[in-house]
Amino acid sequence: MKLFLISNMYPSLLHPGYGVFVKNVADALPLYGADIRYRAVIEGRGASRLAKIRKYLLLYFRIMIYYFRRYDAIYVHFPNQVAPLLLLLRLIQRKRMILNYHGEDLLYKPCGLSGLLGRCSDRLISRADLIVVPSDYFRTILQDRHLCKSDKIVVSPSGGIDCNIFHPSISKIQDKMFHIGYVGRLESDKGVFELLDSLKQIEKTLNYQATFIGYGPAESALRERIKVFELQSRIQLKNGVPQTELYCFYSNFDLLIFPSCRYSESLGLVGIEAMACGTPVVGSDIGGISSYLKDGYNGFLVPPGNADAISDAIMRYVQMPETERSLMVQNALYTAQRFSRESVVGELADKMKQIIA
Repeated sequence: MKLFLISNMYPSLLHPGYGVFVKNVADALPLYGADIRYRAVIEGRGASRLAKIRKYLLLYFRIMIYYFRRYDAIYVHFPNQVAPLLLLLRLIQRKRMILNYHGEDLLYKPCGLSGLLGRCSDRLISRADLIVVPSDYFRTILQDRHLCKSDKIVVSPSGGIDCNIFHPSISKIQDKMFHIGYVGRLESDKGVFELLDSLKQIEKTLNYQATFIGYGPAESALRERIKVFELQSRIQLKNGVPQTELYCFYSNFDLLIFPSCRYSESLGLVGIEAMACGTPVVGSDIGGISSYLKDGYNGFLVPPGNADAISDAIMRYVQMPETERSLMVQNALYTAQRFSRESVVGELADKMKQIIA
């Protein structure tokens, strides 16, 4: 099974977390009989608007060059950005097409460039051979739009997690601190300011240390508010931690907080990665998060954008008897097993082979 991989997100040395789930799938597919024969990807973020334009022009050039080569199917991540070009190329020569959406690209704004790209993507969906979505939540959204037959839609959670990397650490920090973590983009709609507000609320009732891992446009404002709240000794920010090192942080967190306010939140692999390391999750009751996070079982669900609910959930966990906390840890580990990369990518490869056979 020979594939032509297209993605406008792919990791680079400078940005190792940028589209890492795309790379994870691409690296695992050969284990199940797939050969990524050609690639047209954007590695890392553009440092400026001009750099981004150059990256996209190079991406489109590579797509036009490789499109007419010999392979079994095109495998496209984030199809919206390349949908107009693929529709044009398809007029010249039809190719089998697998479209992999990651959530937000299915919930595009109807106006402007976003609307134009989204409508082109909708037309591409109606012509595709297989459509991959990250959770049942987005399968339902796609089905309700009646763009394709339901049997063409497959749920595959963004490549799953590598259980050889994400597992409980035997060198967990032993101290009297309660360790709280956040992993993800530093953006306002990711709920980082609500999390910070909740940490301020529990400052005098809990001896904690919090770590924010990630980068993004809200970093400067977040650092400034940490100073205003006088929480510099309680909170640290870390940028660009490679996936292979993340498990150490996850394992040392007592709780991971996933406070996203994005209703388009696709799945949230960070929550599953944390669970694989034995860390329960406090997450927003939205999108794909609620498909695996069960309130009181492997963590707690909270309303999005609600700092009070986050602080209440943290204290609820802190005050649980040790036996109940241990059970929640075991439930988190059990949940993560369903998302192992071997299982997830193996099932996806089988679906791909079916459309090519």
